[in-house]
Amino acid sequence: MASPVISISPLHRSSTFQPIAAATATPNSSTPTPLSPASPSHLDTFSSDPILSAFLSHDFNPTYFPSSALSSGSAASRIEVRLLDTQLRHEVLSRHHGLLHQLSSTKAAESSLSSLRTSVSSLQSTVRHARSKLSDPHRVISAQTLQLNNLHSTSSLLQYSIRTLRSTQKLRNLVNSQPDASKWDLSKAAQLHYEILTLYNESHLSGIDVVDV
Repeated sequence: MASPVISISPLHRSSTFQPIAAATATPNSSTPTPLSPASPSHLDTFSSDPILSAFLSHDFNPTYFPSSALSSGSAASRIEVRLLDTQLRHEVLSRHHGLLHQLSSTKAAESSLSSLRTSVSSLQSTVRHARSKLSDPHRVISAQTLQLNNLHSTSSLLQYSIRTLRSTQKLRNLVNSQPDASKWDLSKAAQLHYEILTLYNESHLSGIDVVDV
């Protein structure tokens, strides 16, 4: 009965590949060593191998190749999986202390992050509370400031209006006090007229009925 043929995965073939040792000459030997035929190079061995030649292909896919080799279900593939698992266990055990240190650092970072989240949440709650406490007083102050500004503007208009009316009354009294126009004090009348026009234009008294009359 013939023995079953076991297919060799690319990883198994590459791991069992051994270079051919070169022949060395004996220093004290008087008989010259005959030249042996040149041994094939690694690239020649790879290119002639039906499986390893895939590594030399221009369209070689490093992701698809091991996946295809390990999913073939052959005995060699299962052996390679066990070898990889053994190597993985060895790496974990050799770096056991470093991994534990990183794990403890990660837990400490998570704890600090959780504390930071709590602090941020508390700060946001405090800001919302302060905003609610300050919003009403701010609204009242803004309204009262507007009222004060309006009162100040009105007071200024009244002051300029009164000055304009007084100057107008003085000009009228000056004109009415002397029926003869040739005897008017023209310099004083001109000064009063200039003051009235200046107050009216610079103080924006246009539209006030008492002044316009």
